[in-house]
Amino acid sequence: MNQRLRLVVLCAAVMLLPGIASAQVPRSGIRLLVPTAAGGPIDYSARVLAEAMRARLGVPVLVENRTGANGAIAAAAVKQAAPDGGMLLVATPGMLTISPHLEKNLPYAVSDFTPVVPVSYVDTALVIGAHIPARNIKEFVELARNARPPLALGSAGTGNITHGYIEIFKGAAKINLLHVPYKGIASAFADVLGGQIAGTFAALNLALPQIKTGKVTVLGMVGKTRSALASEYPTLAEQGYPGIEFNTWTALVGPRNLPREVVTAISSAASRALRSEEVRAKLLSAGITPWLITTEEFSQAVRDESVRWEKLIVEKRIFGE
Repeated sequence: MNQRLRLVVLCAAVMLLPGIASAQVPRSGIRLLVPTAAGGPIDYSARVLAEAMRARLGVPVLVENRTGANGAIAAAAVKQAAPDGGMLLVATPGMLTISPHLEKNLPYAVSDFTPVVPVSYVDTALVIGAHIPARNIKEFVELARNARPPLALGSAGTGNITHGYIEIFKGAAKINLLHVPYKGIASAFADVLGGQIAGTFAALNLALPQIKTGKVTVLGMVGKTRSALASEYPTLAEQGYPGIEFNTWTALVGPRNLPREVVTAISSAASRALRSEEVRAKLLSAGITPWLITTEEFSQAVRDESVRWEKLIVEKRIFGE
């Protein structure tokens, strides 16, 4: 085969790729069910990914916000969907690694889903408002130890991963704090700014503008390593408060028995999108990092994280059970 013919064949193959991929998913398109309200990092990452997947699959990819019950409503809908790739869940760690150990009547099990592709994770910071007279974590812990009534930290809801962060921090610091659940972290953060509560665990991109103006103070970062977006802030573990090392992530999962060829088509389109400079730049500008691991690695990460949460919940009684 001469060079010109080889080039023609290669170009034809590339042009056929979207058609080959879309043949494995419904021509009517894909709906991504987001378990949170519009506007947050989970919703944003889903919309950026949906737009990029649409171009690569050649079918409509729509985002639908289906909120309520810590994601259980969206999860139950995907569980009952046809296993053809037409409806996928934008899953979070709270839904797959925490709630199954907390809720006896959860309308789904982790085994009801087929892992498709990891999407992203968000750097999270423990922040306090300017009205709190502490400039670092040691000062805050000392203040909390002597506070009557207890200082209040807000979460995105009971059983949410941010609730878990609060309970683990209480144990690591050996302090009492009042947990205040909200319907989303944005509401909790607003009350930090307003002085109604002491602090919260907030996405770094949400907090950064207020950090720069001095309206909130970063006490430490969640995770095993410092954030690439703000490496000047040490992790909580670095400062002697271990255990809060679970990043807040998102991933696409489908109904049980989703055919392998459908999983391959969707995960390939999503992975190529997440590796593109355009998508990466959009996510990083919002403080969101593409989670570039394989579907198999993601499945193992979920299993490992679930075991760790179960141990914490049962042995440490971190949710006050």
